[in-house]
Amino acid sequence: MSLSHYPIKIVVISVFEWKAFMNTIADFDDETLCCIAKTYEDDTRFKDYFNSYDNQNLASYISEAVNVFEQCE
Repeated sequence: MSLSHYPIKIVVISVFEWKAFMNTIADFDDETLCCIAKTYEDDTRFKDYFNSYDNQNLASYISEAVNVFEQCE
């Protein structure tokens, strides 16, 4: 799974929907959201959960998408 395999508009919409959902929980700034997305990729608990959806790259994809569109460092 790669960002280049999906229309950019769908990826952007997905990131903004995720961001909107996360902000229903708390008022997260972009930097915090980037850290959360990175945790999805780095923490085996999250990574195993996301990768259980028949795609071994889903956690990395989510992290990459958020980092690209939130311009994380």
